[in-house]
Amino acid sequence: MPTIDLLGGLQFYVFFLSSLMEQELKSIDDGQFLQTVSLEYNSIKLKLDLKDTVNRPLLYLQADFRIEGKKATFENIYIHRQNREKEVKKFISSRDLNDGLPWDPSLKSHQYNPTVVQYVAIADEIAKMGYHCSSGDDYATSYYSRIIVTDDQIELHQTNHYNSRSTDHKDDYHLRDLEFYIPIKPSKEKSDRAGFDEHWIGGMRIYFSDRSSANNRGCGNSIRDKIEVQKADFKKVN
Repeated sequence: MPTIDLLGGLQFYVFFLSSLMEQELKSIDDGQFLQTVSLEYNSIKLKLDLKDTVNRPLLYLQADFRIEGKKATFENIYIHRQNREKEVKKFISSRDLNDGLPWDPSLKSHQYNPTVVQYVAIADEIAKMGYHCSSGDDYATSYYSRIIVTDDQIELHQTNHYNSRSTDHKDDYHLRDLEFYIPIKPSKEKSDRAGFDEHWIGGMRIYFSDRSSANNRGCGNSIRDKIEVQKADFKKVN
């Protein structure tokens, strides 16, 4: 399934989290929340972090859901203010979350602008080079091990660390990270500011690192080559 279709399904959870945030805002005196929805294999996490201008954002709420087949099951919740737990659980149980399963073929609508759709399609073309390419490349979430949607951006992560911590495979391991950061709102191109292991295609930032053992770098080389092809193709039409 194309990732943009998965993102269409995830928007159900984005809207659900927004509704939950609006409810919780009524119970606090002052503050702002940061929203995060993440999909990792068969798990969906909804997070609200309370903004703090001095320290790091404070985790206010996290709700975990397990997806099995066509059913989403609420697993557990953490909430910073324990006196709100009963009310939040009631709010969650009042919604039919099975209507928003992200890999339901019927859920193909989304509200992202054409630039975001273009970036996601480019990311998919690059990520395909690592999909089922070698051991550890069996990703259940489209071509990625994790998809994250925040207030400002979409993050697509393809991570393969197969055998990287095994003392029995010191010369045969994978240590490859491919990450895409796609702004949801229009952003200025920054292709002239690429750092180490970093690439830009328009406003999309790509981080790619392959520190696999020498015998396992073929997939990484294909990914690196595809990044360069996509960068050149993007420049031709933009």
